[in-house]
Amino acid sequence: MVKVIFWNVQGALSSDLFRYFRFMLHEKKPDIVALFEPRISGWKADDFIRRSGFEFSYRVEATGFSGGIWVMWRPSVRLDIVAVSSQFVHGWCVDVSQRQAFFISFVYASPNRGVRSQLWEQLQALEPAQGLAWVLGGDFNAIASPLEREGGSVSRQGVCSRFADFIFDTGLVDMGYHGPAFTWERGDLKQHLDRCLCNETWFGVFPVSEVFHLPRLESDHSPVLLQVGDGGMGRMTRPFRYLTAWTEHPDFHRLVVDVWKEGRCIFDNVLDFQTRGKEWNKEVFGHIGRRKTLFLARIKGIEVARSKRDSNFLIELEWDLKLELAQVLKEEESLWHQKSRNAWIAKGDRNTRFFHVSTIQRRRRNTIKALKVDANRWSYDHQELKSHAMDYFRKLFTGGIHDYTVSLLSGKFFQFSESEMSSLCADVSKEEVRKVAFEMDPLKASGVDGIHADFYQKKWDVVGDSVFNFVKEFFDGGSLDSRINQTLLVLIPKIDVPELISQFRPISLCTVLYKVITKTIVNRLKPFLPKWISENQVSFVPGRNISDNVILAQEIIHTMSNKAGRKGFMAIKVDLEKAYDRLEWHFIEDTLREIGIPGKLIGLIMQCVSSVST
Repeated sequence: MVKVIFWNVQGALSSDLFRYFRFMLHEKKPDIVALFEPRISGWKADDFIRRSGFEFSYRVEATGFSGGIWVMWRPSVRLDIVAVSSQFVHGWCVDVSQRQAFFISFVYASPNRGVRSQLWEQLQALEPAQGLAWVLGGDFNAIASPLEREGGSVSRQGVCSRFADFIFDTGLVDMGYHGPAFTWERGDLKQHLDRCLCNETWFGVFPVSEVFHLPRLESDHSPVLLQVGDGGMGRMTRPFRYLTAWTEHPDFHRLVVDVWKEGRCIFDNVLDFQTRGKEWNKEVFGHIGRRKTLFLARIKGIEVARSKRDSNFLIELEWDLKLELAQVLKEEESLWHQKSRNAWIAKGDRNTRFFHVSTIQRRRRNTIKALKVDANRWSYDHQELKSHAMDYFRKLFTGGIHDYTVSLLSGKFFQFSESEMSSLCADVSKEEVRKVAFEMDPLKASGVDGIHADFYQKKWDVVGDSVFNFVKEFFDGGSLDSRINQTLLVLIPKIDVPELISQFRPISLCTVLYKVITKTIVNRLKPFLPKWISENQVSFVPGRNISDNVILAQEIIHTMSNKAGRKGFMAIKVDLEKAYDRLEWHFIEDTLREIGIPGKLIGLIMQCVSSVST
């Protein structure tokens, strides 16, 4: 793993800055460091670099108190300087231990807009040939969006657009970051000026690269740490994941038929499918990339052979191989589409590259590497972050002793007729269960078993009867196997750049089999929701819009503010935190009884609620 630090020090003469710099070197152990705006040169610069302990260095000297780029590196990497200007140093970097190479540009953009505009043109000219990884890091002295600025005077749109146009025109991607949102601060003005950009090839070569904004000390700018390669969390055992690309393979149907036994416990079928599926994926389906490379090599060999001596055999063989290659390409696109979780596929284009980049970016966004754990203390330690998250949600979701009176709702709900009661408790039918299964989004995030609804939908002719029997047995009074209700707990950010654990929303990813049961119950209750839920509650009922209450509140406030006379008015804003996420189980059960739902159905619902585990 290569570590690179980019830092605008705004003067390297201070002894306090050097002490912090040495501390950072000891803590982060970077292989390469780029310092900008050092404001010293000559023997003073030589002395600073010597005391830093780096064996190799390259300098673009400062002009008085402006500019200057120092690049220092250790023998763990080989860095060949390729191009230089007053605003960048561009080099070819080789990780000696891993034998991996990439282009890297150390950027210090001039604060002068006219001079800085020349930088964008110069960097565009450096764009490497396709297939070569390129990363750019440093102080770009520009923001790509008004959202990257806070405080100060109103930002001019042109300042954002020139830099944003450069990123778009070169096809570069912002690598994101972990830590504070702004890297530069002066007075009440904060901006995100320091960053790392990379080309699309980078994600394929170095998929696990991370950017960290380090604490801002002794300079107005935060040091930026780029970790190339393993992020330090270790390689985890991969759980089973069903791939929709499997269904494109001619042998997959036979695998499902062999594994899925009618009359056997459905959970045993799932376990057997997971075990055999892993083996089949490795031995039969194989690595798509290697299969694609093999077919391309064989086709190329046949083309060479045909150029020397053509034959019908070679023509037919080439045709067959091209058909198999087309099938592999189809499987590859399906694979990356599933992994990217993107909801569309552009017609007439093979989107493998797009989906691959989308997957890498989504994984990077979804990884929590830094959070503010105390008032203003950021933590980058993986174990501390885990403990912090567990403590927070354990306190949040621990039940307490609460007094409540459901009987106050007595008589507020309509009474079920006998026919309505019968419809709620009627036997489930095969068509009812099938309809529920096919209403699900095929590739929504899977539960702990790793199987998407897509599998059940495409192989319903094989697995449908056992799914129906499983649901019917539960509705007939059976108990719910707790293994079916195991969930994966994941955190969804409430805002674009969360800094606190409270800015994440926890959700549970359930298995498809569990969702078939709960959605069957929901479909039976859905027709009665408008009768149970009052008209001023605009959520949860089809046809009602949550914006209705927003408009109503605005009209009420407007009317109150325009009222004349001595009579006063008052509005009370009530903020209900976690209003639907922290309901007591006893309260749910008592409310369902008060509504008048049949006891049998209440028992099924409470089994679904109380049998959950993670």
